[in-house]
Amino acid sequence: MKVNTRLDEAEGRIEKAKERIQNTEDVVTAMLKLHTKLEDKLLDLESRSRRENMRIYGVPEGSEKESTTMISFVENLLREGLELTHDMPDLQIERAHRSLGPQPPRDAPPRSIIIKCLSFKTKETLLHKAWQKKGFTWQENRINLDHDYPPLILKKRREYTEIRKKLKEKGVQFQTLFPARLRVRHKDGTRTYETVEEASEDLLRRGYAVTTASGDAHGAGAAADRDEGGQTSKDGPSRMGSKLQGEAPSLQESITDPLRDWRDLTYARR
Repeated sequence: MKVNTRLDEAEGRIEKAKERIQNTEDVVTAMLKLHTKLEDKLLDLESRSRRENMRIYGVPEGSEKESTTMISFVENLLREGLELTHDMPDLQIERAHRSLGPQPPRDAPPRSIIIKCLSFKTKETLLHKAWQKKGFTWQENRINLDHDYPPLILKKRREYTEIRKKLKEKGVQFQTLFPARLRVRHKDGTRTYETVEEASEDLLRRGYAVTTASGDAHGAGAAADRDEGGQTSKDGPSRMGSKLQGEAPSLQESITDPLRDWRDLTYARR
């Protein structure tokens, strides 16, 4: 009788523990969903806060020392490089500075210059002029302009670097869309890729020598550029779409999977 009673008590405690574990998992899952939702909102807010910003790539470090302010240097640079006429008497630049961080070594790419314009319309006009010219050359340096993307979006966009190199080599037209998609004009039509994995797999099937998402090199030349620094999408960070794809493992998976495994192991020991 004592044995049966103790077994009943043990089973009762196990059932209560299982119930608590399930409740904990439900709470954690709900919190992770809320966390993901808040992360998306935060990224959207950060993207919107940068709508009037743009970056200038390729300007050598120290080039601005001869100017009284960085703003005056940038204005002269853009007027000269973009051949701006008198129809734009005021570029409406509120602030301008190098990207944060220590000054890189001489043999490293220079830091970009971040510009905040007072007017979104002015910023878009400058970017479109730069895209039409495909950048410009200033003192034997290739200068490019682009949106000021949040770090997460910029990281995802840079994952297409090698693919863009291969497409340029083949003379294939493409466009990097916001937030991190790639539109390619193939001979049989235009296709838009949502992730770098999707793009890699399809381009491999089409005979392009690109690196797969897992990092396996196919063909020669699998190295990626260190900096994008080129003309990309005409859709700026004025809106944020769905959550960026291709991130593995997700935060929810990294927590719920161990919880699920631990629960299964507990059940197996009964």
